[in-house]
Amino acid sequence: AIRGSLFEFHRNDSLDSTNYFAQGELPEFQRDQFGATVGGPILTNRLFYFGAYEMLRERNAFTRFARLPNANAHLGLVPNANGTLTNVGVHPTTRPYLDLLFPIPDGRDFGDGTAELAHSHQDPTDEHFGVVKFDYNLGKSGSTLMTRWSRDVSDTQISQSHPLFFEEVSTDTRYFTTQFQSVLKGNLLNSLRFAANRTGRKNDLISTIDIPTSLYFSEDPHWGAINIVSGISTAGSIATIPVDYKQDMFQLSDTLTWTAGSHVIKTGFDWQKYHFDGFSYSRYGGEFRFRNLTEFLTLNRSATAQADRFTGNLP
Repeated sequence: AIRGSLFEFHRNDSLDSTNYFAQGELPEFQRDQFGATVGGPILTNRLFYFGAYEMLRERNAFTRFARLPNANAHLGLVPNANGTLTNVGVHPTTRPYLDLLFPIPDGRDFGDGTAELAHSHQDPTDEHFGVVKFDYNLGKSGSTLMTRWSRDVSDTQISQSHPLFFEEVSTDTRYFTTQFQSVLKGNLLNSLRFAANRTGRKNDLISTIDIPTSLYFSEDPHWGAINIVSGISTAGSIATIPVDYKQDMFQLSDTLTWTAGSHVIKTGFDWQKYHFDGFSYSRYGGEFRFRNLTEFLTLNRSATAQADRFTGNLP
């Protein structure tokens, strides 16, 4: 007989209270987890199979907060130490970056040329999981053969404090296992196992807008980052991204178990091979770092020194 099941779990935001910090209408939240299982005999009392599939589909709503140059800063007006607006101007080189990458915030003003921007996003996650398993009974000897394969693939987007960027994460894991278990005597059991596993992960920071390559800092085919270390949200990423990791592990083991009265003796071996391929970049696309907002707007570290703190591959 073939047996199986279907399942679905659903949750949404109908009974959720509004986020205290959210402004405006929050994006819809929805989570669905569904799948099916099936199993049965292929050969009566000898060969059996089992399979399962499961999917997670989540659309989660988040409210993030960015600290960005305010409307006055876009005009080149920044408070001095006494709180008086001072016209420091905006360097022509800075202008396209300021206008494109730093939207004008509409929240509370911090009194230093910056203000808060609250923004809500829907972070999607899609995950697929599947497993197939076969069990074979070799007969009266009691020996059995088992084989199992599974795979889990997921894709996630994670919103950032800066409203124009999100992190994209993808994972892919695969597991294969087979085991031959044989009864050599009534008190002697041997188990031979082989496994091959692969795990992979990719992630990158993606812009929600089209950044012209003419604004890139280097010849790297990737946007870098503008990092104003006085607390302004970073336009880009200073993390080690993008990354592409693949890990392979192979295992072969054997266990011989002998039972004598109240005593159990085990012996065997365990061989493993590990291989890792990892590609990652530090400051890919380059990072310009500024101590404060005025330094970014004027590109001057002082009256005689230019702002030139750059980390990355020079063009």
